[in-house]
Amino acid sequence: MDEKETEIKERVHQWMQITALWQKILCFLQIILSAVIIIFAFMGLNDIIPIVTTNTVDLVLLAVLFVISGIRLFPEKKLYTYIYFGVAVLMLVILAVGLML
Repeated sequence: MDEKETEIKERVHQWMQITALWQKILCFLQIILSAVIIIFAFMGLNDIIPIVTTNTVDLVLLAVLFVISGIRLFPEKKLYTYIYFGVAVLMLVILAVGLML
């Protein structure tokens, strides 16, 4: 029975290491994608004179998302994951309000 438990524990440990690696790879891809979105959004802004527009609010939220997705590389901190999804929901609400207006 002890050998079986040890084998199960080893398999679970290996699975957790592989999952953590994939999570880190996905977080790096998310950071790169967020950076590309921010760069394209800045390049697409034609009128910079009105400083407070929906575009700037979206850019600020994307920048916050960029930082928080970097913080998500530490999976033991669940608070950062909740903050990340909160910012993502806030961005979706702003997008929905922008489409309804």
